[in-house]
Amino acid sequence: MERRPERGYAAMMRLAYRIDTASGVSLVGFRWPAFGPVKAPGPIDYTNFGPCPSRPGDGICAATTWDGAGSGGHAAEVVRYVAYSDADVLGSDKDKLRLRRAYVVGTIPVRDLAIPGADLRGAHLRGASLQNVDLRGAHLERADLEGADLEGADLRGATLATANLGNADLYGADLTGANMIVADLTGAYTESARLHGTYLEGADLRGAVLRGADLVNAILRDADLRGADLRDTDLWGADLRGADLAGADLRGADLEGAALTGANIENAALPD
Repeated sequence: MERRPERGYAAMMRLAYRIDTASGVSLVGFRWPAFGPVKAPGPIDYTNFGPCPSRPGDGICAATTWDGAGSGGHAAEVVRYVAYSDADVLGSDKDKLRLRRAYVVGTIPVRDLAIPGADLRGAHLRGASLQNVDLRGAHLERADLEGADLEGADLRGATLATANLGNADLYGADLTGANMIVADLTGAYTESARLHGTYLEGADLRGAVLRGADLVNAILRDADLRGADLRDTDLWGADLRGADLAGADLRGADLEGAALTGANIENAALPD
């Protein structure tokens, strides 16, 4: 049975968190528990007042912001909620803490954060497994979703402006009416996705696979679509003014009513 924190210690606890792998193994081989006490193995460097260890064993790290949580470079599989006492803070900055000891009060899968209307602005969700989640109306501005699996996800009306979705899997996802202005979708796999009326102005879609996607009335002004796969895509009424389509494959695409003023179609494969 896991040992509970001492009563006096618990009374002084604050809460931080970690975005982590399910195994809990850090980049230097330290293993975090799913629940219970955790302590830095040492030796502690008492001349170090920063948020990061100066060597292996010099404290354990937790985050107070999404930026801090993302700095560990882990795939986002679970969230560990970490209780700590001010007396055990060895160093800190505005995003992270370096601790002598702490107590993991709970661990949940990252996908449990994915609920309609969720506020995940700036969230570190790199490589997260989020198939078929319901994120309708969610706030994901500046979120890091690079390499995330969002196959079949419901993102209708979500805000993903400036989010990083590079190499993400969005196969069959529903992004109807989503705000993806200036989002990074380089190399993203969005085949058969629904992007009806989606705002993609200034988005980076270089090398993205959009084959068979629904982009009816989508706003793609000044978007970068160089080398994108747009075969069999429905672009009826889409706004592609100023878009860069150099080298894109548009064979079989429906461009009826699409606005292409100022678009660059150099070396693009166009529909018959």
